[in-house]
Amino acid sequence: VNGVLLLVVTSIIVAEAVHRLRHGSYPVLGLPMLLAAVVTCVVLLLGAVVLGRAAGREDVHMRSVLIDTLADATAAGAVAVAGGIIAATGRFMADPALALLVGGLVVVAALHLLRDGLRQLRGERVDFDLD
Repeated sequence: VNGVLLLVVTSIIVAEAVHRLRHGSYPVLGLPMLLAAVVTCVVLLLGAVVLGRAAGREDVHMRSVLIDTLADATAAGAVAVAGGIIAATGRFMADPALALLVGGLVVVAALHLLRDGLRQLRGERVDFDLD
């Protein structure tokens, strides 16, 4: 379920990013965006540390929680970068461009999660060692 939801949400984000790249983005205040994203990224990375690498090896449920937390931290990091670019240059296109990049990373992780979940549902042994 988590893998499917990651794909659905990422699809919506990618569609909005493409729309903003084609039709322009809304004005955004870069510095507040940067500060909020840095705080969010730090909190999410601390959450991933609490979960630990072992969460990725335990079972499909813990792996999905870890992947979701790391995906959110990656998105927050990209938002921080976009906020910095916007604050420095006043150009708003960095936000949707980075959303496409992060979306691609999240889709890859979600597809691996779905593959492992389906294999486990079929009764196959799944190695949860992080590649």
